Amino acid sequence: MFQPREWYPFVYLGLLLTVIGCTFNAPVDAPPAPAVSGEQRVPVAVGVYYSPEFLAYTHRQSYGFGPHSVEFDVGESSAIHFSRVFNAYFQRALRFSDRPTAARPAADVDAVLIPEIEQLTMTDPSLYGWAGTWRTELVYRFHLVDPAGQPIANWTVEGVGSKGGVDWVGPKIPGEAFAAALEEAGRNFVNRFSHVPEVSRWLSARGIQVSQRGVFAPDPWRLGVPTAF
Repeated sequence: MFQPREWYPFVYLGLLLTVIGCTFNAPVDAPPAPAVSGEQRVPVAVGVYYSPEFLAYTHRQSYGFGPHSVEFDVGESSAIHFSRVFNAYFQRALRFSDRPTAARPAADVDAVLIPEIEQLTMTDPSLYGWAGTWRTELVYRFHLVDPAGQPIANWTVEGVGSKGGVDWVGPKIPGEAFAAALEEAGRNFVNRFSHVPEVSRWLSARGIQVSQRGVFAPDPWRLGVPTAF
């Protein structure tokens, strides 16, 4: 059985960590893609280009005494999640290592998506940060370009996530709050893509119509057969 004095080293260690502060890497489990039915899938092939700046994007959040801080691999987690989203939502999605240009166009795709991280805001729950609710707000900007890199459309997609509780073993809860915001951003991408005016016109030019419910079908006028949505 511990004697009171046997706890002293642990108390001193806790006080030392409080004073000097620590930086923790928050684990982020990239969420799966949202459920997409067969009739919701967009019948186009897209390329995806994640810039080095996107992949290297990290966020460090300070909180409590010290101060302590928690760091997130935002870019890598975002790339994993959105790659899952694109594979589920489009007929085909290919990842490219270079940005498409007129001199080096992207092959075998109808267009290329280029995401950017426009804003990340995180609020911690309390003075100490270990108990309460963490909240994350994300804003991504997506650029849709043709295979030669010429712009077609650009729009923003937001995601908000929160997670509460007590972290007994490390910064797990902040990572879960970030993952929740990322998951909502993926759902919003699927829900909004075809309703961006420039995207809708691009799809129509390719003989693809979309209803208000996001159900895709070949253009009935091009087929000569009326279609009800």
